[in-house]
Formats: sequence, structure tokens, C-alpha cells
Amino acid sequence: MEPPSRYFLQVLSNFTEDSQYKEKLIEMSSKSVEGKSEYYRYCINEKRTVIEVLSDFNQAKIKLPLNYLIQLCGK
Repeated sequence: MEPPSRYFLQVLSNFTEDSQYKEKLIEMSSKSVEGKSEYYRYCINEKRTVIEVLSDFNQAKIKLPLNYLIQLCGK
């Protein structure tokens, strides 16, 4: 039930072909000031879970294999 890591968002960006969503995920996973700020606002402050992030990015048609998702959530 913890917020997803920036690494998780980076991995998600590799499993979507939607350029708009991919760009947003890359931004939030970056180490830039803007990226960190957006990550903290979106994930930490709003206490989003992995499920909520996947739901929010549903239209991105992220094709992340289930076994890979389970491995990422276990870290």
C-alpha cells in the first residue's frame, strides 16, 4: 500500500507507446527538480498506490507483464 517508487514509474514508461503518458512517467521518475516535485505531489502527497497509478494511466495502455509487476511490487 506504499506509493510507487520513481523506479517503478520509469519501468512503466518502457511499457507504453503513448508518447504523452510516456513523457509524464519519465518526468516523474527523473532526478530533476521538476520531476521530483511532480513525483512527490502526485505519489507521496496524494498517497497513491501502485493500483491507483495503473488506474490513472489506464489509457496509456501499459503492457506490463503480470509477473514483472509482481516482482516490482516486491522490491
